Amino acid sequence: LSAFSLNDNYLKLLQQKNTKGADPCYVTLSQDEHNLFVANYSGGSITQFHRFADGLISNPQQFIQHSGSSINKSRQEKAHVHGTFFSPNGAYLLTPDLGMDQIAIYPYSYKTSLPLNLEKSDTIISKAGAGPRHIVFSNNGRYLYVLEELTGSISVYIFIKGKATSIQKVYTHTSSFTGTPGSADIHISPDGLYLYASNRGEENNIAKFPILLNGKLDDKKRTFTPCG
Repeated sequence: LSAFSLNDNYLKLLQQKNTKGADPCYVTLSQDEHNLFVANYSGGSITQFHRFADGLISNPQQFIQHSGSSINKSRQEKAHVHGTFFSPNGAYLLTPDLGMDQIAIYPYSYKTSLPLNLEKSDTIISKAGAGPRHIVFSNNGRYLYVLEELTGSISVYIFIKGKATSIQKVYTHTSSFTGTPGSADIHISPDGLYLYASNRGEENNIAKFPILLNGKLDDKKRTFTPCG
């Protein structure tokens, strides 16, 4: 994990810290700006660093190792943490694990020495072989959308006080698609009306879904934009 200063459009390297896990792939800063969290993909772990007021970072402090696997033997042979995402209110850190088919939900507080509360954590169990990769919340924070890389699907949940309840699953490809899915990233438009999901590999496009008032996605009006 590297820290840079940015002045007059110039980046200066200030620090580099080892994340203690192989292939770090995602980093996020807590809303209070006190802590940084890194997802280590091949390491299957989460590393927390304290951020000081001058922008420098501490040595690794809290380290959480996931352990498990799922049915896709080539991609899910062990834990693969793919992201670190805060709930809109900053009270929970969600960590999708592609290898375990799970999303861990950790209560967060900057007032404790170890900011993630493992004892009060919860888990979303994805369908076996789905491979949860990235997530996004609705603009009002009421709905959670999980992009599943290995099946090219999006699972929709109601999210209340750290608990997720499944309400829908849609796909980022047509029923006639016979190739290998490779969904990657997911975002909601600033006006909250549309959800976008990217597909790599054979599809190489962006799927767009209107978002209904009940938080579900209108897959009958799903459209695709080729990426070229």
